Order: sequence, then C-alpha cells, then structure tokens
Amino acid sequence: MFLIRRCHHILKPNVVDKASLFSRFQRKNKEGIDCKIKQKISLSTMPCDRPVRALLGIGGNIAPRFEYFCKAMSLLKEDSSKICNVRTSYLYETQPMYVTDQPPFWNAVLEIRTYLDPPSLLLKLKEIERNCGRIHDNRSKEYVENGPRTIDLDILYYGNDNEYVTRPTGDEPPFDLQIPHPRIDEREFVLEPLRDLGIGGKEDSLSKNIERIIPLRNDRSLKLDHTNIMGILNATPDSFSDGGKINSVDDAVSNALEMQDMGADIIDIGGESTRPGAKEVEIKEEMTRVIPIVSKLREVSDVPISVDTRHSVVAREAIIAGADIVNDVSGGFHDKDMLKTVSELNVPYVMMHMRGTPETMQKLTDYDDVVGEISSSL
Repeated sequence: MFLIRRCHHILKPNVVDKASLFSRFQRKNKEGIDCKIKQKISLSTMPCDRPVRALLGIGGNIAPRFEYFCKAMSLLKEDSSKICNVRTSYLYETQPMYVTDQPPFWNAVLEIRTYLDPPSLLLKLKEIERNCGRIHDNRSKEYVENGPRTIDLDILYYGNDNEYVTRPTGDEPPFDLQIPHPRIDEREFVLEPLRDLGIGGKEDSLSKNIERIIPLRNDRSLKLDHTNIMGILNATPDSFSDGGKINSVDDAVSNALEMQDMGADIIDIGGESTRPGAKEVEIKEEMTRVIPIVSKLREVSDVPISVDTRHSVVAREAIIAGADIVNDVSGGFHDKDMLKTVSELNVPYVMMHMRGTPETMQKLTDYDDVVGEISSSL
C-alpha cells in the first residue's frame, strides 16, 4: 500500500562524499551492535546476537516492475526471525546508466534490521533475485551486464562499520562484496532515496534523469515532478457542485474524457455525496452508481482513476473494475476493513481527515491546534 500525502519539493542529488554519508548513517543507527566487522577482512560467517541496521538498494526495469518489487520485499521479510523491514524511501523512476538502450528503472532504498552477517545477507539477496527471474550467470545467452533485470538488490550500508570487503568463497557464481557500496556517489537513484531516509544532505531539485513516482497497476505510474490535477466526477444526485448532472454512464465517461483533454492527470469518481449534512448512501446504491462508470472509462482510456469511497467493498470492486487509487474522506475510520483491503489490493491510498460523518461533521469543528490534531488523527 502506498500512502499519498502532501509532497514537498523534491531535491537534486549531487556528488556527495561517501565518508560524510556514512557518518550520517552511523549517527542514525542508534542501536548498539555487537557484530563488529574489521576493515578489509574476509569472513563467511559472523553471527550477530542482536539485529543490525542495514540499508539496501532495490531496483528493476522489466515489467511488471511493481509486482517484482512486491515479490522481492515479501521474500525478504518471509523469515522475520532473520530480517524485518523497517521503512522504505519514496519510489523513483530513473533513466538507465552504463547501458542506456533499455527501459527506465524503478528504484528505492529499504531500511532493514537483520541477524544475518554481510555474506549471508548477500546470499539471501541473490536467492531472492533468482526467485524473481534475475539471471546471474554470465555464460547465459540472456545475460547482459548492466542490462535489463527483474530485480536488483544491493547492500549499501551495514551496521556501524566503515569498510567491509570479502572475496569469492567458492559459491557458484562467486560474488564480491564491498561495504559501503563502491558506486553510491555516482548513482542518483541511490542518493535521492537515501536522502528520504535522512542519509545525506538536501539540494534544490531533482535532475531530469530521476522522478519521484507513485506506482499504479499494469506497470504505470503517477509522476510527482509536477502538480497533478484531479478531475472530480460526481455520480450523485446531491453533491454540492455538480450533483445530478450525470444522467448516464456515457455522460459520465464523456465528462471524464473531456477533463482528461483539459489536462486532468487523475479522474476521481464518487457515488456518495460528502457535503455537510449529506445522509449515508447504501453500499449497493453506491456501487450501482460507480462501478459501471469505472469499467467503461477504463475500456476507453488509460487515465489514472481514483474511487472516492468510505466503504471497503466499493473500493475492492472499483479496483477490480479498473480503478487505480482509493480516495477515502474518512481516513479509514468509517470502515474498519478499509486499510486491510487497500493493503491487500496493493494500491495507492489517499487518506483524508473528517470528524464524524457528513451528517454530523459540522458539529465537530472545535480544534485547539488544527494542524497538530489532524496530523495526529492520520
């Protein structure tokens, strides 16, 4: 599940000194670590008796990219006794480096806690890559060095140690391991996600080679390098702005396509008015209003579609019909199954704030600290 929230201006990475980056990583690593790795040594096993913080790079450019990301992350945390995912950076689309005649990559950085030593962690990552269809054997006809790949997992930093080098140990194929990763300072697709996690400084804007994105279904994405405009389509008789103007599915689709032609990046379709004083609509009626429009619009356009609903059942059916995003004015409070449903569907979620219901919210407007209380509730 990707949560859509207010986006700050995105910042351009420049060449950053790795020692400075690593010192920031050390300061961020507040947990004591008993597994100490000396400089430039080669070890096959080094068990740790408490979890070690590590940062991993993840990327890929073979469709469906987000599905491969989800599979890799699922495999990474399947044994929670060895690895647990703590948090992730934003997701970025980046132009390929080294071999430029290939599709753009999606990249991010994962922060994990692990009981595995570096060589064991590396072997685990290579196993995940193979399970996702990655080809490591350079003797294979399908192998292209720095070429397209389903998933790529790298250890960027591990624990508090400033340098770690290990040589091939006879595994097939052999893998070199150097920590910190030797190419961090030349890769914008690593530097920018690291900044999201507080590693490295901030600059003014992203370069043209990297864009922050939100993943959508069918290997599509919503780019956040500009303000995205949402066109509102109310399939309701009583919305405060345009209620009752949609008389048929064809009218609704025509209206949506017109908004797309005018520059709308997203079409938001709702079947329940949330104007002050509005009464709740039965779920069956809401679905009757929304689902046919979503289905028809998806047949004729690839425009991102969000469904404006407080109900998990409507959200699920709309996503199945072709919607991409769930837009919930209640922030998950109206329907206890909403957050679980969105997580299962693996789609972006717009979390909004509302006290009570549309029928009662105008009586619940007393705030001592509007920003603080809304932030806390979300």
